Amino acid sequence: MTVTCGAKDMKGQLIIGFISCAAVLSGCVNQPISPPAYPSTARPVGVATPALPPPDNTAALAAARQACAAQYPARVGTFLARATCVNEAINRIALPTAANPDLIQLQESARIALSTKLDDGTISPKVAEATMAEIDAKVTSIGHYRAISDQNAAAAQLDVVNALVTSSN
Repeated sequence: MTVTCGAKDMKGQLIIGFISCAAVLSGCVNQPISPPAYPSTARPVGVATPALPPPDNTAALAAARQACAAQYPARVGTFLARATCVNEAINRIALPTAANPDLIQLQESARIALSTKLDDGTISPKVAEATMAEIDAKVTSIGHYRAISDQNAAAAQLDVVNALVTSSN
């Protein structure tokens, strides 16, 4: 069985279809849009909000370090306990809001390793201080490179710090 449709029938169907769509659309256009029951308090999408700067923990960390130094004087047999005390203070005060917690943890590892060597008498305080100062300087440099999105320089400096920390162990 074959169904054929004449041009007149098709034209009539198209006209009826257009009229139906126009009637529906005109009804939509004429309808007022009611405001939402509860106004939105959301910010428009795409508006950047500045990040809050990390809190300045300098004074709190200095006080905690002084307390650790008072409790564990710098002498053979107390270096590891002092380093552990300092690391605990850093974990409590600075680590929760740190921009680069991985770098702080590297410093903590180095502090423990160097303090262990100091207690064992395998390195001098002067060598331990110089090594820790070098690690601290490199960590600061990595933080700077990360902040300016220079990932290649940050990675290169991180390799140096990892080598220093590894050699401290």
